[in-house]
Amino acid sequence: MHVDKVKHKYPPRENQVIAINETVEDFIQPGFHGLLLEMSLGKSKCILDTARIMRSYGALDRIIIICAKVIQSVWVEEIPKHTFAKEPPFIYENKDTHKYKKQLKAALAAKVPIIIVRLELFQRKNKVLQEFLTEYFTQPTLVILDESSKIKNVDTERTPRLIEYTRGSAYRAILTGTPWTESPLDIFSQMEFLQTGFWYRYNGEWGKNILKKHWYIFRNRYAIMQKIITGEGRTFQVVVGTRRTEEIARKIQPYITQQKKADWLDLPDKIYQTLHVELNKEQKQAYKQLKQELILEYGDKLLTVANTVTLLTRLRQVAGGFYPETGEPIGNPPGIEILLEDVSEYPGKVLISCAYVAEVDGIVKELKKVYGPDQVVTFYGDTQNRDEEKLRFQNDAKFLVGTEQVMAYGHNWQFCSLMYRYSLAFSYERNAQLTDRIHRPGMVGEAVYKDIVHTGTVQEKTIKAFVDKKDVVEAFDKMTMKEFLG
Repeated sequence: MHVDKVKHKYPPRENQVIAINETVEDFIQPGFHGLLLEMSLGKSKCILDTARIMRSYGALDRIIIICAKVIQSVWVEEIPKHTFAKEPPFIYENKDTHKYKKQLKAALAAKVPIIIVRLELFQRKNKVLQEFLTEYFTQPTLVILDESSKIKNVDTERTPRLIEYTRGSAYRAILTGTPWTESPLDIFSQMEFLQTGFWYRYNGEWGKNILKKHWYIFRNRYAIMQKIITGEGRTFQVVVGTRRTEEIARKIQPYITQQKKADWLDLPDKIYQTLHVELNKEQKQAYKQLKQELILEYGDKLLTVANTVTLLTRLRQVAGGFYPETGEPIGNPPGIEILLEDVSEYPGKVLISCAYVAEVDGIVKELKKVYGPDQVVTFYGDTQNRDEEKLRFQNDAKFLVGTEQVMAYGHNWQFCSLMYRYSLAFSYERNAQLTDRIHRPGMVGEAVYKDIVHTGTVQEKTIKAFVDKKDVVEAFDKMTMKEFLG
């Protein structure tokens, strides 16, 4: 039992004992492992305990944690909870100042340096980061990729660059509770991060073009493709299903630990309610005009991942009750009115999630009128000190209002039982992350989610897609713009 080799700040739970032992076994040979644990099962504890065990064996000297910027602060909190590290983790930046170099040098002198690198730094070629990692990996290093489903797309520049820059590490781990949202094909690049050539052996040196070639071989074997003909006569292939998924499962099974909350935690079911609301007169007029413009210009075009979110952004902002250009409210947004009315009798703390900043500002303004400034906390890009705001919400304030992008990852609010989803982004994976923030061990009562849906708008399509556990674009990807908005 590898888990018994070190002292734990908190004894691991039964599921965590299994995950830790399996991860250590795979680190010893072949050097990589995937922790596919649903939220609340303790992914961060498991990987940090694994690192401490490998350290006790004299096999690990350094750690790199790669994660999205919005959850860097979560790791800063988690590391002292589960380790005995005397030095705080260091947030890596592409800086060349004397002060920064001095701080980085001090961080590297720690007994076990822990460096946190934001995933967004891999978007573009980054020679400084690549050289730093190459030097860092001269000592046995564990690279932890948190929320690894974010690299599922091989066609981006970020995914192959991340794989290229981290190939020299001694150990690699992926952490995610949602390895795929709809298609098991999403696991391809995550396993390639763990071991280049995982699916097919390389002939010669690794390269981005060979990685993509392997992706197409993988897709051709496991995907069901369909030819689409556009109104302009162009044709292209789209994935409409999967096959031979048992082969994928057999291939990855020895190298992953997959656990679901339902098997390990005794939590009540989530409760969903929908509050339907009609657009006001000004909204109806603005929505109808934008809709007609979209149909006129893009009506015969098929929805794609590349164009749908961009094309529909202004329409969705109007549906929420705000002008896209200025962020000003369109009359008195009825969605905010029904929210205020519905929450008025609720005694506990309340989370409110929005897709757009203007919605956050509009809701905060109205809540402060009724409940006072001290009772409302914001949680979005402009929030200056999120840790302080989280603490203020937990201790004093009644409402926390923020954007889904910031609220969805790494935060725990099990002391809160009610969440309003004023508007939703198109990502099912992000939505799943968001709703699990209150559905966790230690929760009191039931987890209730209330969706504010403006009748006759694209918001209805979002809810339908999420019920089917799909991204919005994936759920309607065979439709033209005219059919989608019809």
